Amino acid sequence: AMAARMVLLGSPEDRAGVMESLQLYECFSRRGGDRRDGVVELTLGTKYYLADIDVVALDPAEPDEALGSACDGADALVVLLESFPDRGAVASAVAAAGDEDSFATRLLLSRAGAPEDEWLGWCIERGMEFIGVDNQRPLEGRDAREKEGYPRLVEALQATAWSSMRRLPRQEEAQAPTRAPARAAADVAGDAAAAAPGGAPDADAAAGTTASARAAAEQLAKWEEGLFPDDGGEGDDDGEFGPAQFEALMREAMKMKEAIASGSMSDEERRARAAAVASRLAQTLGIGVDDDDDDEDDGGGGGGGGGGGGGG
Repeated sequence: AMAARMVLLGSPEDRAGVMESLQLYECFSRRGGDRRDGVVELTLGTKYYLADIDVVALDPAEPDEALGSACDGADALVVLLESFPDRGAVASAVAAAGDEDSFATRLLLSRAGAPEDEWLGWCIERGMEFIGVDNQRPLEGRDAREKEGYPRLVEALQATAWSSMRRLPRQEEAQAPTRAPARAAADVAGDAAAAAPGGAPDADAAAGTTASARAAAEQLAKWEEGLFPDDGGEGDDDGEFGPAQFEALMREAMKMKEAIASGSMSDEERRARAAAVASRLAQTLGIGVDDDDDDEDDGGGGGGGGGGGGGG
């Protein structure tokens, strides 16, 4: 299969800092022979899948036509904020790269401490995520549950529905060194729910012991029914997993985060939607008793070495 593509848009100095930091994580490894001009060939490995990724380096001075051509068919776009002179230049480059639906993942990185609150709304409008990184301490916080900086960047890339993704056979899953991206992806829904007013659903609501919980359960069933359409045979033979399913899940999680940020979702809707995403994810990837056993055999599995965590 052909390698997936990630476009890294920034100055040579900024790009070098990002690439050096990413390759400190065990989930990323170099592949192939000599580095191709403007391309770094990597393999991303998690507990559940491997994906070959060509990281295409582009300079902010590239003409819009060249940028759009390079981004055509790419799975991920990572824009380095400090490589641009002003907000207008960033907006122009993002627009030239392609619309939101052209990518599985779009990220805006700042290495100089740009205030997140000044960029959060801007990013939400464009289907992007803002991440502040520190090139001096790229591994800091990789074991934290709430990841920031480079650990969050790694988590987001692990959660990307790469077109080159190939699932590991279950007997190999326990041997992989990094945390499963799907497990952290399931946390996206739960974390977003906990961060919103009212917090995460309590045990009684989850058990359906109140009228409001019953209403939430009905909404959950509706979301679960429509969350993943037939993937047209792109999943595994056993129906557990496929790139189309993974991408649908991550899009649903992003929509939920945006709805919470805008205040358009009620507490009951938030709880139901979080539960729908998490339960469907567990069903899709077979996370359950067997997976817990794998983690024990794995020496702790979930938060394991190197990758700083699973998907975003």
